[in-house]
Amino acid sequence: MIKVFLLQSVMIIVTACLVDMKNVEHDISQVADYLDKNHFSGKGRMLRYWIETVLSNVTIEENSHHFGKGSLQAAVYKLNSSDVLISLPDCLGVSLSFPKQLMETVNTGTRLHVVRILDSGALFQDAANNTVVDSQVIGITFEGTQVSNLSEDIVITFHHQPLQVNSSPVCVFWDELSENWRMDGCNTVPGEVRTECRCNHLTYFALLMQISSEVIPEVHLVMLSVLTFAGCSISAVSCFFTIIWICCSRKMQSNPTLQIHLNLLGAVLLLDLSFILSAVLGALEERSLCISSAAVLHFALLCTFSWMAIEGFNLYRLVVKVFPASSVTTIKLALVGWGVPILIVAAVMLMDQESYGVSSIAVERPSFHNSTASICWLTEPIVHVLNLGFCAAILLFNACMMVAMTRRVLRLTAHTRTEKIRHCVTLLGLTCMLGLPWGLAFFAHGALYLTVQYIFSILNALQGLFIFLWYCALSQPSAKKQSHSSDCTSATPASPRAEQSLSSDHKKLLG
Repeated sequence: MIKVFLLQSVMIIVTACLVDMKNVEHDISQVADYLDKNHFSGKGRMLRYWIETVLSNVTIEENSHHFGKGSLQAAVYKLNSSDVLISLPDCLGVSLSFPKQLMETVNTGTRLHVVRILDSGALFQDAANNTVVDSQVIGITFEGTQVSNLSEDIVITFHHQPLQVNSSPVCVFWDELSENWRMDGCNTVPGEVRTECRCNHLTYFALLMQISSEVIPEVHLVMLSVLTFAGCSISAVSCFFTIIWICCSRKMQSNPTLQIHLNLLGAVLLLDLSFILSAVLGALEERSLCISSAAVLHFALLCTFSWMAIEGFNLYRLVVKVFPASSVTTIKLALVGWGVPILIVAAVMLMDQESYGVSSIAVERPSFHNSTASICWLTEPIVHVLNLGFCAAILLFNACMMVAMTRRVLRLTAHTRTEKIRHCVTLLGLTCMLGLPWGLAFFAHGALYLTVQYIFSILNALQGLFIFLWYCALSQPSAKKQSHSSDCTSATPASPRAEQSLSSDHKKLLG
């Protein structure tokens, strides 16, 4: 321990003298030996500063030179041409590709530093105690030049051992200010034994082990993708025709219930289209487009849930707690249904637009030990949790409204088989209108994971179709229409104490 303390104390002092390659080789090798034995107790920031200072002061005669061994290795390159990057030794465990734009702007004589540190967690220890793949950290810097916010990405390829099935690598960089690993400005392109990190800046990089409790086999992923894409396409077409149907209705302008249905269908249509777009762009991994697509998808999902909540409120107003519609106008509801999602998405973008981007799904492929599928979606865990909380609160409210409506329907006496069927159609349609099948997402765990995924994908991808069929079914004249014409023509209930027929309730729900 005395030797370690002395080594840490003299690092800064001897830095100015270390201009000879042999001295640099000796001291870097000595530090590597301490790291190999896990005897180094110094601060990681001090070690990184020492390494950068030593590499900046050393004089090399060739175009490149490699120092050290084991847990600490470093290389210095004279960037006379991009061809020098081909000479990166395999022992560094990384290969680099710089964009042409960057190479053209670099001053002649600028040197590249590449550092490889095998860290057991002492030098790069963050608050979350994340696991680094193969304990390998790669530092890449231009001597005397800060590289950040590039328009074209730098490609850093890590070579690593095959990962376990339920894990996937995530590219991160070390933030010296917060002393944490961050993902800002980096995209991950995983592979079996090599992973590409596409980043817009230079610093210390690593691959974090992202453990997923659920892994989808490739065959099921293909089936779920086909079902979801087909369902969203059918749902979008159904929403489009239902919107036209409602717009052609003579009562649309004066009936708030029809206007609420219209807005919900518009939100579902936007959700279907934005999901398809996000899935396509996620596969292409176009970062800038993916951020925009993810934001639109998030907005569409929030709008859909907001209007489903308004549907629940409207159900409460019409059937459960009867009160006139004049107190709540459609304009006020629109400010909630569309305005609240806009504010939420804008707040997320202002805080950190990197909260949107390429989100990975762990996939078990026969041809690879481990792989992932990608979609443009939320990438920040905290935002994801808040989003789940928002959706869960709406589903809970709508579930309460559904229970109240079910109790009301069960109290009605069905005189014919047709009325019994209309009872069931009413409840099934309201289940989709209120978005209750979305609640299945909270049960997709353990042995039920794949089963719930299939049911969830089918029911929610076809939400627009189900609403269309529900609207068609309840729009058909009932057997008692002639005898209860006075009830059927009322758009709002007359009194909570009045005896109301099922046909009257259908009329209120349809507008």
